[in-house]
Amino acid sequence: MGIIFYTIDTGLLNAMSFRNSSNYGALLENFVFMQLRRHGYMIEYVSTKEGYETDFFARHPIKNEIKLVQVCWDMSDEKTFQRELRGLQTIMKALSITSGTIVTYDDETSLDNNIAVIPVWKWLLSL
Repeated sequence: MGIIFYTIDTGLLNAMSFRNSSNYGALLENFVFMQLRRHGYMIEYVSTKEGYETDFFARHPIKNEIKLVQVCWDMSDEKTFQRELRGLQTIMKALSITSGTIVTYDDETSLDNNIAVIPVWKWLLSL
């Protein structure tokens, strides 16, 4: 796994990157990171020795609140959905955390084991 950078100015990120196409997933992940920071969360990346990962383990030092957040632009592909779900479920179990969230562009549903798939606009209102 390489180093992940999050930037305050996504316009600068797009201007300085060497990609020929937009990576909306990376921009959404960057946006979620910045919102968690703005709301006072201490953020860590979590992965298991088996290679399962969750984008954000966010702790709020004052509210004593923990959030596990996966970010995925589009979950219509079954492989993508299973990868995101498996990563979140594995980390929830490993850390004994009872709920998790998958933030998407516009998908929404409730899954087993107290996992919510929620569009980013609705997630922002819940912070």
